[in-house]
Amino acid sequence: MKHFCRIANEALAHLCVLLLAATVLLTIVQVFWRYVLNEPLTWSEEVARWLFVWAIFLGSAWLIGQNKHMRLEFFTSRVGPVGLRVFEIFAQAVMAAACFAMAVHGWDFCQRVTGSSAAMEWPIKYLYLAVPVGAVVSLVYLALANAQGGDPTAKATAKRLVMGLAAVAAGYV
Repeated sequence: MKHFCRIANEALAHLCVLLLAATVLLTIVQVFWRYVLNEPLTWSEEVARWLFVWAIFLGSAWLIGQNKHMRLEFFTSRVGPVGLRVFEIFAQAVMAAACFAMAVHGWDFCQRVTGSSAAMEWPIKYLYLAVPVGAVVSLVYLALANAQGGDPTAKATAKRLVMGLAAVAAGYV
């Protein structure tokens, strides 16, 4: 299981780098075609935007998995080990609740949105699908981080958190 998680983690990191690199490359190509060749590409800005949106939501999930999300160091540096653990559990609960809300409401929005993109004529719901996909990947990372930790309290907290979210999700289905 650890081997699979490591491979999936590296694949997600490489995918995020690829998405951002493609966004930058497309932007450079668009600038070249627009200002040097005087023939702007009709599709490049739209594709770059889609790639960037997906990179943001998948990248934020990857950062949660690496435990590199934003923190308020002002508070964590002023408490002891017990207070730090309380802050960590509270932060994970808030992140899990936010990700759960993004997953549920993002999926609902994807089901209701209609229309297609202007240049590529792709269904616009696939752009918005980045929100619930990123949120679900974030929830998986949060659950795995706690389940793989050596602290039995963290494992129990992760189990309660995941079970609570599953119970709430069952109410939405």
